[in-house]
Amino acid sequence: MGWTTILWFILSHSLSQIELIKGKVAESSYEAYDRQWRRLLSWLQDRGLPPRLSSLSVPLLLELFDDMFAAGFCYATPNLTRSAIALQCCLGLLPAPFITTHPAIIAALKGYKRRAAGRSVRREPIGKARYAKLLSLAKQLIPPALWAQVEAAFALGYEALFRIQETLTVLVADVSFTPEGVLIFLAQSKTDQFRKGIYIRVRERRLCTLLRQLYANRQPHHKLFSISAHLLNAVIKQAAAYWSWLGYFSYHSLRHGKATDIWLAMGSLEAVMKAGRWSSKASARWYVHVLDCPDLDGLE
Repeated sequence: MGWTTILWFILSHSLSQIELIKGKVAESSYEAYDRQWRRLLSWLQDRGLPPRLSSLSVPLLLELFDDMFAAGFCYATPNLTRSAIALQCCLGLLPAPFITTHPAIIAALKGYKRRAAGRSVRREPIGKARYAKLLSLAKQLIPPALWAQVEAAFALGYEALFRIQETLTVLVADVSFTPEGVLIFLAQSKTDQFRKGIYIRVRERRLCTLLRQLYANRQPHHKLFSISAHLLNAVIKQAAAYWSWLGYFSYHSLRHGKATDIWLAMGSLEAVMKAGRWSSKASARWYVHVLDCPDLDGLE
């Protein structure tokens, strides 16, 4: 038997094995795995690594899960990623055990499931259209005395991509006014590891007006907001139910929505990173919901 015949024999048997593996996976599941796999490859590229299976390692997968958790995704997303990797290992005819069965990976997923128990389905964005609907309904639900605070809090989440604790811990002393808009000093931020504090410039006209209203007649040591995170999230959940939005929504969805809107407008992950204060494309990627935008499938 010549080398050509031997090579043909090996390839034909490998291809038949691959087709057998694919045949055992439902078409809808295979498409979901494939999407998640392509998203993972883009995440590797964001980190400067070759987009291939051999680039994966246990520490890298643990970092990936951390990025997903910080972005607010439920347990189904990392678990789907694990399945997508396992499928690629099968299609690559790699010998078991796969990286997905490593004890550290299994333990990390169990911990993720426990910590994300309140996230019933994957995080959904509140983009421009949903944001407008949220405000219209919220104004009917919130007492007039609290409306300026609620509107400003939602505006900081969407227009300035603030996290909920960043919004609710702003002090009157942290706010200053300039001809270009409003400067907000964040004494603590998730991306400010050394607690040096950072300044965020707000230019959106309506938000600047609201911040001036809240600033007036308050002492420097007072918090700008007296409302609670529970109130803001409860209003968002009521809006999601009222408008029949499918998925998991919270204040963090505003950050997801604005990040997606910026990408839609500019097509730049660098612009998303700058707006949301992410230190890497890999982290910012999980906030751009290209899966909800079929025309932008290439970003994955």
